[in-house]
Amino acid sequence: MAALSNILQQLVGFLRGGRTVAPWPAVGVLPGFNTKDESRTQFHRLVFSMLGLVAAADGRVARKEHDQFQRFIRHAFRLPEREELAALHQFYKVSRTK
Repeated sequence: MAALSNILQQLVGFLRGGRTVAPWPAVGVLPGFNTKDESRTQFHRLVFSMLGLVAAADGRVARKEHDQFQRFIRHAFRLPEREELAALHQFYKVSRTK
């Protein structure tokens, strides 16, 4: 839960005009998962889904919200391009189900 609180604090600061985002530390193996990769994938899915729901709270995701999300994940998570595209897919998938 502390990790989720930390990401929300960084996101709010970033959206308020903060220019720096600290890279996220590596995620260890979480209870209920077998590997670090599985834990990391599930953690990212949770975070990106939550951000998609927040962005769509007003009924749609604005271009500015998309751009901010993409910049945030690029700076905070430093994902490879393939994983960044998967993050955007998760963000939009959840935001459309609202």
